[in-house]
Amino acid sequence: MKQLLFEWKKIIRKKMLWLIFIILVVLNTVTLDRSIDSYSADCITETAESYQDYIDTITEQTDSMKSRFEEEKDGFNYRNVEKIEREIRSISMPLIREGSYQTLYYYSSYSAGILFVIVFLCALVDFLFQSERRQGLLILFKQTREGHLRFLFSKVFIGCIVTVLFVLTMELVSLLYLINRYGLDELESGIQVLLLFRGVFSNYTILELVCKALMYRCLSAIGVFIIIFSLQLMIRKNWVPQLIMLALTIMELLLSMKLTSSSSLNYIWAVTFFNSWDIKASIATEMNLNIMGYPVSHVVIALIYRVLICIVLFSVGVWMYERQMQIVVDGIISKLVIRIRTIFLRAFRTVNICIQEWKKILVHEKRWMVVVVLLFVFFSLFHYADRDREYAEFKIGEYHKLLDSCQGRITDDSLLYVSKKRIDLEEQLDRAYSPDNIQADGILNSLGFEEEGLQILEEQRDRLLSMEGSIYDKYFIDEYSYLEVMKNYRADIFIFFMLESIVLLMTCSLESYDDEKGMNTILNATRIGETGLRKVKSRVFWSFGMIAFLLMEIASWYALFRIDGGVTFGQQMNWFTQINLSTGLTILQFYLLVTVIRAGCYFLYLYILKHIIDRCKQATVVLTVGVGLIVVPLIVFMVFHMSITLLLIQIFS
Repeated sequence: MKQLLFEWKKIIRKKMLWLIFIILVVLNTVTLDRSIDSYSADCITETAESYQDYIDTITEQTDSMKSRFEEEKDGFNYRNVEKIEREIRSISMPLIREGSYQTLYYYSSYSAGILFVIVFLCALVDFLFQSERRQGLLILFKQTREGHLRFLFSKVFIGCIVTVLFVLTMELVSLLYLINRYGLDELESGIQVLLLFRGVFSNYTILELVCKALMYRCLSAIGVFIIIFSLQLMIRKNWVPQLIMLALTIMELLLSMKLTSSSSLNYIWAVTFFNSWDIKASIATEMNLNIMGYPVSHVVIALIYRVLICIVLFSVGVWMYERQMQIVVDGIISKLVIRIRTIFLRAFRTVNICIQEWKKILVHEKRWMVVVVLLFVFFSLFHYADRDREYAEFKIGEYHKLLDSCQGRITDDSLLYVSKKRIDLEEQLDRAYSPDNIQADGILNSLGFEEEGLQILEEQRDRLLSMEGSIYDKYFIDEYSYLEVMKNYRADIFIFFMLESIVLLMTCSLESYDDEKGMNTILNATRIGETGLRKVKSRVFWSFGMIAFLLMEIASWYALFRIDGGVTFGQQMNWFTQINLSTGLTILQFYLLVTVIRAGCYFLYLYILKHIIDRCKQATVVLTVGVGLIVVPLIVFMVFHMSITLLLIQIFS
């Protein structure tokens, strides 16, 4: 018990770990908010009658399949049908109440939280175990009266507690965010109220489903923690287990994305910890795997597999921990890396202090991982902008089809195109109403959507004609896409939050690293002097801040450019027909103004952050104050559903 209390007190004092805890919880919530826009807006709910019809249909299908496999009663197919039949008979009609159930829908659809869990668990194991190995303390701990086994089990126990605490905090914050945004669902209603869960043959209420999901995710996170901890026991070099875990994460992520429950490799699909975390895959999917001719639920198989993997890896880790010196030593791989590094240093030897500062940050402080995160966010924004467009209504889709043929500056040809399209559509409608046309219903349905789309384009033309100025100075533009980008305050907040967080993590130890290593006295005595060193550090700080800002702005402008290739950037903002603006700025000028204001706010934050870094000699203090400077305006903007773009639109309204 004393060992457990000691480990708990030690982990409580790790301020940096708890700061990472808070940052990752906030990042998960921001990612959830960001990802909601990529899900389908159709939260389809069931009624008691439609669900009963579904059960009747499934019952008929199982009876038919059972008779088909009657001759192979000892085979998997027959037993599988029998198992499904028993589950259907055991379920009573769930209580289905009317409601939107968007909270449950979005919570069940979001599964990216496992990535933040893996990042936190890597940091947790480092603070819990690797930090003592780097200090050479593990040899002393092995020689204590309790021995190494109790020492290791105490670390695993405390690690599991912190893991569960992180998962519960992250999940409860996500639920509270969704409840605040969409309201609280009927907790006593059966989960079959959502079409997503109609294939679950169990009498779960929504409250029971959430509790079960929390349990699954806590167990999955504990399994990941034991895997990471076991890898650290086996391999002494700090970065090698992290590299193996990164490769394992990428492999399992790709498998969970590429494989499906209906594929021939569904056994592999079932046991990936990404699917163990995913509510759709673990709870909403009913699948039985063939185990020696008997159907066994894929959830049970995944649980058994994870338990066995954890037992085997942990046992091997303990065995290797017993038989090796528990300090960081240079092995063959380390010597090879040093040799390669020496060759490159000879080829690219430099005495440039600025380059040495970059090397210190990226290599010695391992901030290259922050650069990887920056590039990942950058390319993710490009991927999001390139996504296929989905239109909530057919008429909007038809409107965009017509707009593609006349988009850009208005000319006689584009006006003639709209008029000619109306004439052609009227002729097609006349033919469709002909009594000789036996396909009138299908044709009218298609032409009806096309007519509604044409009406939207004609309304845009008529409003542009009624506005001041020559019609030939105006543009046919995709106002729906422009307004979607302008009003997407969540994207602006996400980009600004990620940008400031990345710069903070990259530069928080710019001054404190040398101070903690006791190098300031020696460095200040060099020829360049203290003043020169401050200038070099300042140059590194501002250059990274500029690079990060330019990358994010390029991604933001690409989302705007993706709409029509920039051919309508000359349209004045007061010529928008769906919003009333009083400014004569063009779209290009308006977004240049937005960029200037963004840059002003961002560089004001950098200016304050630079002064904090210069005054404080501890990275933890800089991180704490920097997070406060980020989170406070973030909360304000989220509460008021506001961004710089929307603020300007309100000013010009």
